[in-house]
Amino acid sequence: MSFREFHDGEIYHIYNRGVDKRIIFSDDLDFKRFQKGLFVYNGSNDDERHTFEERFLYKNVSAQQFVNVIDYCLMPNHFHLLLEQEIESGISEFMRRLGIGYTHYFNKRNERSGRLFQSKFQSKHINKESYLDRISTYIHQNQIALMNKKRSTKSVQEFLVTYQWSSLFDRLQNQNVKWIHTDTSINPIKLLSEASQTQCLWD
Repeated sequence: MSFREFHDGEIYHIYNRGVDKRIIFSDDLDFKRFQKGLFVYNGSNDDERHTFEERFLYKNVSAQQFVNVIDYCLMPNHFHLLLEQEIESGISEFMRRLGIGYTHYFNKRNERSGRLFQSKFQSKHINKESYLDRISTYIHQNQIALMNKKRSTKSVQEFLVTYQWSSLFDRLQNQNVKWIHTDTSINPIKLLSEASQTQCLWD
């Protein structure tokens, strides 16, 4: 989908991976930085005169946002986002700021240069409410791929409950985090049950 085709009030599955399938989240610091970026870069009131952490701590939470972040899951070499566009060109601007901001951070930390992500980003329009449930389940099933690679002895449900780099974890823990939109119809208990049933993976 072209970045020009997003519409206000509509929901989109956004995803991207590292160039050459490289690791884009090396450790907890990287995961946390991207997580916070979902909040910091979501709005035109982002003041770049301040440090990233200052912007995270003091940003006006009631200000107009580009998107509502409904769901997300971060994997070592890719990410999935479920976004609702709030204002015209909101998704495009949000993803531009998020991509540039995180790439700058990652390159500086790892003393590298050049592209980090494979492409701008991929997107799919979620045009039916029934598909919203299915895509949300799919997003969180991606965590099972990591469980298999790590040869974890946990059950699927245990792994999903404890994988902290996803909105499922945030909701199950009743965490009042800044980066996700909590006013949704998504039931985390139902989602956990459905995500545990089948393994729909993107390596």
